[in-house]
Amino acid sequence: MAREKELYRENLQRLDALFPGQELLPVRVAATYLGLDVRTVLKMRDIPKKKAGRFWLVPKTGLASWLS
Repeated sequence: MAREKELYRENLQRLDALFPGQELLPVRVAATYLGLDVRTVLKMRDIPKKKAGRFWLVPKTGLASWLS
């Protein structure tokens, strides 16, 4: 079984404090949190994101793992 990354829990707690009750963050919100442009986040292939209709969403757990 794979181990979780060292800073995963801390990153997830920080994201939970900033965005309570949200499991999926809009790409614009995630880009602002990361200090990047939305177009940059959409072009980056290693950031986890999902398309729901015409909107792009970033799972909070995937973002915490990516930050670790």
